[in-house]
Amino acid sequence: MSSSLGFGRIFQVLGQRNYGIFTLGNSISLIGTWMQRIAAGWLAWTLTESAGWVGAVAFADLFPCILIGPFAGAAADRWDRMRVMKIGQVLGFGQALLLAVL
Repeated sequence: MSSSLGFGRIFQVLGQRNYGIFTLGNSISLIGTWMQRIAAGWLAWTLTESAGWVGAVAFADLFPCILIGPFAGAAADRWDRMRVMKIGQVLGFGQALLLAVL
């Protein structure tokens, strides 16, 4: 088997400047997202000590994707993707900041 098909190829891809920046930013974003999800569940448990409420918080976190997903897909085809992403990031930041303050 050729080494170009193995792990050496992975490091070549990570060596690309733009992909490296994307991977670093995405990693930081995912860490923040999971910290927020865990904090929301922990807060629900601390306030209620009810597994049902923790489940309700998780449901409320993920269910809107099912409702909004089809519309977001259509919007992504029609609107400027960079502007939509920037608006989404600002809204997500605002929501995370509000959660941190609370």
